[in-house]
Amino acid sequence: ITTVWIVGSSIVYWAWTRARARRMPNLRYSPQKVQIFWDGVRGMKWDSLMFNLQRDLAMFEFPEPDVLMIHLGSNDVASWNTNELIIRMKNDLKKVTEMFPTTQLVFSEILARRVWRGLTLECGEAKRQQINREVGQYVREIGGVVLPHENILHQNVTLYIKDGVHMNDYGNDILLEDIMCCLPCVLEIPNEDKVTIDEDSNEETMETEDKVILTSADLDLCYTLPFTEVNKENMEDNAMQGREDSEDFEIEFKKSE
Repeated sequence: ITTVWIVGSSIVYWAWTRARARRMPNLRYSPQKVQIFWDGVRGMKWDSLMFNLQRDLAMFEFPEPDVLMIHLGSNDVASWNTNELIIRMKNDLKKVTEMFPTTQLVFSEILARRVWRGLTLECGEAKRQQINREVGQYVREIGGVVLPHENILHQNVTLYIKDGVHMNDYGNDILLEDIMCCLPCVLEIPNEDKVTIDEDSNEETMETEDKVILTSADLDLCYTLPFTEVNKENMEDNAMQGREDSEDFEIEFKKSE
């Protein structure tokens, strides 16, 4: 079985939450072929990366990954000097390749956002682009893969919740599609068209997946929610997301499928 870790900040946490709501936490892969382990820590900063990876192995007993996808750094953009942050990220990514010498590294680019706390939008966007460009180039040089997010743009207000930082269901669907387009190329294993959860075994089997349906009535600045039954049940969770994530704080989340 091929093992994939997806590690990072609240972006990973909410992506997993959305994948679970759509009944596809294993991202359309048969669990007999691929197992995806999610580690999203809300408020996580780059300094915590190495500790979290070591903890996943020791405390949570994740199997060593064949693919390690890292989505991290957005919470450091405002507080670090850009060049110093880039150097730190490169050094740690080099350590990651030494820690997991046979693992395929995937660097998921820092997402655009509408609000950078402590920075103007223009300054935050410029720093983000520089980090993605220089760290991405380094990742490719050491044999890694870069996952861009070209369809997540700060100009598109329909992707974000009210804080302008975190994404709503629609934005998270786009992020999940990016991940699902990347993994088959990295794994050389095609994902399946349809998955669901088998109620008896509590494992994913090949059935039907909850579809995303967008309605124009829900297009406002706070939420653009795909209105399926699953989403209706999770609207309260999305409202909680907007309130709880208004400030950076660490609430740890662990989930393995």
